[in-house]
Amino acid sequence: MKIMGMRWGYDGGGMACGPVGGTCVVEVRFETQTGEAVLVTTAVMENYEHIDVSAAPLYDKWMDDTFTADEAEEIAFEDYDFSIDDDFSDACFDRSAYRSAIRFTRYCMEQYMKTDGYPDQEAADRFIAGYIGVDPDTLQIPFVSYGCLDEDED
Repeated sequence: MKIMGMRWGYDGGGMACGPVGGTCVVEVRFETQTGEAVLVTTAVMENYEHIDVSAAPLYDKWMDDTFTADEAEEIAFEDYDFSIDDDFSDACFDRSAYRSAIRFTRYCMEQYMKTDGYPDQEAADRFIAGYIGVDPDTLQIPFVSYGCLDEDED
């Protein structure tokens, strides 16, 4: 499997009975040895993370604030849910054929969250450029433990 591209973004949040935090989304596109597309998408909302592994892109759907984790699970062939506040171990991915792809996508989300403001697609393209064509199984991917962006800290 090799890394082929990435998109990242923030949907901007919304308004209910007051400001509502938005969703940070990172989607990395991989290609298998047989040429099939595999997309790993992670969406972080408040203190919750949802990860999907699918053959279809979910980025645009997640950026539409009406899309839900339940809808994503209907499309994905693997999915994971986490509370970011809980102690986290990535051991749950050990049995997945996409373990390295999932860990790499979470690493990309961590890099997105470390930047000031909300980086645009040009920043995503610059970040991913050095990884295009690389098999994620060959990478030394650090353990990811991140908190969510807080709009009050901008």
